[in-house]
Amino acid sequence: MDMWPSLVYYHLVKAGVYEPIRARDRRGGRGNKAMPVTTLTPSLAEFLGIHVGDGSYTAHAWWLKDGFEEIAYCQNFVSPLLNDTFQIKTHASLKWYPSHRTPRSVIRSQSAVLFRTLEYFGFMPGRKARHVKVPQLVLDADEEVQKSFLKGLFDTDGSIGAGSDQRPIIVAVYTRSKDLAWTVNQLINELGIETRKVTMGRETYQVAPRRSEYENWMRTVGTSNLKHATKWEIYKKTRSCFHIQRYGGV
Repeated sequence: MDMWPSLVYYHLVKAGVYEPIRARDRRGGRGNKAMPVTTLTPSLAEFLGIHVGDGSYTAHAWWLKDGFEEIAYCQNFVSPLLNDTFQIKTHASLKWYPSHRTPRSVIRSQSAVLFRTLEYFGFMPGRKARHVKVPQLVLDADEEVQKSFLKGLFDTDGSIGAGSDQRPIIVAVYTRSKDLAWTVNQLINELGIETRKVTMGRETYQVAPRRSEYENWMRTVGTSNLKHATKWEIYKKTRSCFHIQRYGGV
């Protein structure tokens, strides 16, 4: 029987495996006493999808790190989403990362409420690339919540671009986690969207709808990311992946 995420967290703390975050809560009170947001609304589900895609957190901070071309998405959508969901103020900025040799769009938060919420839904601090998966509460939720989760995941870790055969391709998610790949594939199928065979290359799984399902995907799941939305409009008008590549590749 699956354990409730917060119960798992309780036993990890009790066993000394995980130390509770002690950061001060910006809404008042000690961080370890902050209450999580537990009502799984579409907005919270979209944040969870964003976290699974490109979010990271340690015992001291949560951050989203995306490409520099996603600064509009971070400023105009993700920051307001965090404010509405957790009542915290965040600011998106461009930061230079020598390892990437390019600036990155970054949002950072030290909100204990945000930490507690991630823990409630089963996410622990540290590296998550190979172990992350769709929270059980999302798998058990209604369609609107599942669509929102997929949208957040697609907007941060998916793409619209050109396939190896130079035909347009939409990818819902690239991931190193086998569990995430198969559970996302399951979610998409349950929404009535057929998917291609889950593929793996260079230790990365790729989950994508069939080409015949692209209109259905964008109508059912959609996007909040201006980059994805612009690429989709370009493709609809030109039916060419050449213009998509010029706009920003995959």
